[in-house]
Amino acid sequence: MNSIPKNTDPITKTPVLYHKEPIAFIQSLQKGRKITPINPKSPLHKNSFTLKLTKKNLSVRIVATKTHPFAVEIGDQKHSYIANIRPKPIVLKDIFLSSQKSRLSTGSIHELHTKGYSKKRAYYYRLIIPLEKELALHYILEERPFSTDLGYRSRTGHQVIAGSEAFTICFLHDDIKQYYLSIESGQKQSFDSFSDKSFSIQCALAFVSGQFPGGVSFFFAYRKANKKAHDQLRMIETRKPIRTLYQPVYTNPYAFSGFKRSVLEKWYKSKCLRPVSIAEFSNLYLKPLQSDELRIVALLLAQSLGSSMEQLPGGISIALEMLPAIILCDLKVDLKPIKDKKLREKILGGFKAILDDNLIALGTEAHAILLGKLQHFNQVTNKAKLRVPFTQLGIHLSPQDEEVIESRNKFLHGEIPDVLNLGEDRPSFRKTRDAYYCGVRLYTLISMLILKWVGYDNYVLNQPIIHNNICEVPLNEPLYRKIPPNS
Repeated sequence: MNSIPKNTDPITKTPVLYHKEPIAFIQSLQKGRKITPINPKSPLHKNSFTLKLTKKNLSVRIVATKTHPFAVEIGDQKHSYIANIRPKPIVLKDIFLSSQKSRLSTGSIHELHTKGYSKKRAYYYRLIIPLEKELALHYILEERPFSTDLGYRSRTGHQVIAGSEAFTICFLHDDIKQYYLSIESGQKQSFDSFSDKSFSIQCALAFVSGQFPGGVSFFFAYRKANKKAHDQLRMIETRKPIRTLYQPVYTNPYAFSGFKRSVLEKWYKSKCLRPVSIAEFSNLYLKPLQSDELRIVALLLAQSLGSSMEQLPGGISIALEMLPAIILCDLKVDLKPIKDKKLREKILGGFKAILDDNLIALGTEAHAILLGKLQHFNQVTNKAKLRVPFTQLGIHLSPQDEEVIESRNKFLHGEIPDVLNLGEDRPSFRKTRDAYYCGVRLYTLISMLILKWVGYDNYVLNQPIIHNNICEVPLNEPLYRKIPPNS
């Protein structure tokens, strides 16, 4: 019989993850923690600080006393402070005081770290982010079971594998049902390296779930690979969390109301729906890691989907405009009509010669304008550029898709497409529905494009159908749309 290694769960056959210690530290801040800041050069030296982690930030409450009065202006504070707390002193940095009343000041702390911490030193890192609500990906992302020293095992774990490096992603809860996201790597590295990678995972999670997990973030640094007891920690306030009602993939059709049960039952019993696999999610992680532009697209999508019905299509239209350059560069597709450099220069030279021969007739200003336009004569139209990624990835566009892609230019110029051809005098609520319809259809197309790009070839939610109680557009389409299989 094979012996089970120490600290391994006998059921999941995976190592027990040590979350209790770091979460206990976070819980102490959630309850409120009094400290005495030390900096003899500051008027706040030895005043009473109360730190409390809220849903928005790490707040600080400062009370002046007769022994330690203070006189500081509100705003950014230039001093940092040391607080002697167990198990290791911490350094408070980037303090902002937002209000001051009599002998009480309140504000927030945007960064703290343990004394002696260095961003450049290599550690095994674990990121923990407190969540406002539970984030469950049961029907979205392939799961991996895990065991935690919090006292339970769960199937709400996920994984990213990138070359020799593996990341473990866990959605946790404590005994009072406070939820947390944990991301950790089995590779020793600097803070900048890990934070960049974990942010890419956060962007990938935002795309598949419609929720960007952000806010106050705790980076626990360990000397040993088992990550049982942290050696250092750094807390920073990052991009605020984003919550939306949308996700591209959801394999439980019974979650959607307004449809005949027979329709939902057919999809459920077909067993053709599957979540995004670990391999596909790992590809999705690598894409934004290698492209700042794709991170912007992921965040722009989440922000747009979390905004109002009127604002939603504008941001999604911009995201669609950005995608062709990113995807075609990755696929190494050259869209220029004339690909041969010598032929291109020959034709360009001929055009210039004709303009030069007619300089007097054209006039200097017209000649200069036309000469400037010649510099772009070998570029494809923006309309064609938007369609090429779909063609390259084998995604069929319906007439309705074509119309909506064409309409995105109107959003960029402040116009609203007339989906039902009712005229400019149609009611404002109809204009809102038209805008929303275009936005959710564009979102469906973007979902198909990105997921196909990372290797996913199953079904995405057909958002105009899911939300047609709002759109109110006559459509004869299925609940899910099939992404063509990978060749």
